[in-house]
Amino acid sequence: MHEALIRSFDGTELYRCTDEAPGAALGSVLLLHGLGGHCRRFDAASAAMATAGWRVTRFDLRGHGRSGGVRADVRDYRLLVKDVRLMADAALAERPGPLFTVGYSMGGLLSLLLGVQRPEGISGQVLIGAPTLETGRYRNFRRPQVQRLLMRCSPSVGEDLLTPDEAARHEYERDPWVLHAFVNRLLVEVFVKGMDDLTAALPAHRLPFLALHGSEDRIVPPASAENLRVRSASPDGTLTILEGAWHDLLHGPERDRAMELILGWLKAHAAAEA
Repeated sequence: MHEALIRSFDGTELYRCTDEAPGAALGSVLLLHGLGGHCRRFDAASAAMATAGWRVTRFDLRGHGRSGGVRADVRDYRLLVKDVRLMADAALAERPGPLFTVGYSMGGLLSLLLGVQRPEGISGQVLIGAPTLETGRYRNFRRPQVQRLLMRCSPSVGEDLLTPDEAARHEYERDPWVLHAFVNRLLVEVFVKGMDDLTAALPAHRLPFLALHGSEDRIVPPASAENLRVRSASPDGTLTILEGAWHDLLHGPERDRAMELILGWLKAHAAAEA
């Protein structure tokens, strides 16, 4: 694994990790973490993808993990999308060929926004527990009085709903790089403004995709994945619901099955690109 600090378009330093395939790579994967997380939570998933023949790039979103920016805040969700595009362009420049995004939760939302706003060079997308519908918690941020609360913090909700795996939950709770509270402005920017823009643009989404979702996901309901399947204009979309699974598929009991599905889909679509 190679670590580096990459300077974004506005000078913000972004922490990036790259895992190389042991031989000739099938292509590149850009792996995106979720709200409050960081890219090193996916060391095992990234290593599995690299072993299977993929060059994997992952990075900490601004305000998260080891990256710069105001902690747990962003003034405009489009800055996050620009950072994702920057990393996608860097991955393509460093290793020309097929590039797929794999986005977990908020990372899936950001990758979808990239897929409808600036899809150039992206061969397909894997979405893991990705939100595409507004939930009740964030609907409350539409109230007029929320404007005076934007710079206040809200605690994380649903950490005990990530996975039934107690060891994984305890590891998440003890992780010093995980954020457990967020500036309300970040939540409004991503889950209200970003979601509004995705809702309007989703019928223009045409990239191949695999959506994985747990049937018992109580953070992002499975209806989000069904909404993507129905509203995306992609001619090649696959939705797979993992029965009994919760939200964090790559850290739960179904992690091996989820990785098997992801790697199978990536390999098939890389072959189609050849």
